[in-house]
Amino acid sequence: MALIFMAPHELPTGATTLPNPEFGDTETPMSEVQWVWAMDGTRYSTVTSSDYFIILYKLLLTKLKAWELREFFRNYHSNIIRIIDHNNIPWQALLLNNPVEYTAVGRAKTNCNTEYIEVNLEFKAKRL
Repeated sequence: MALIFMAPHELPTGATTLPNPEFGDTETPMSEVQWVWAMDGTRYSTVTSSDYFIILYKLLLTKLKAWELREFFRNYHSNIIRIIDHNNIPWQALLLNNPVEYTAVGRAKTNCNTEYIEVNLEFKAKRL
């Protein structure tokens, strides 16, 4: 299964399909622990949990696929998008890293005309 980005979330008009992340993905829940001390010295902790996750994808794309992704985010960078990840889980997500950095990492060993681009994407996302 591949990564599928569709935007805008409510009624998708644009979509792009990307290969699986190179080293998987990272899903971090957005929970917070807050410590408070009372005047008598007792310590209280409160945990606030959220339905949102921070998702990180590290992708290795060909140059043409990187251009396609660049155009997709150029058109929909401020919209909430729908992601179907490589585990077939649908997400409602917002891109956090702006601008998206594209790093050239080299050429293919078999075909010298193919250049590879590394892209790191960070999303604030909620499972659907």
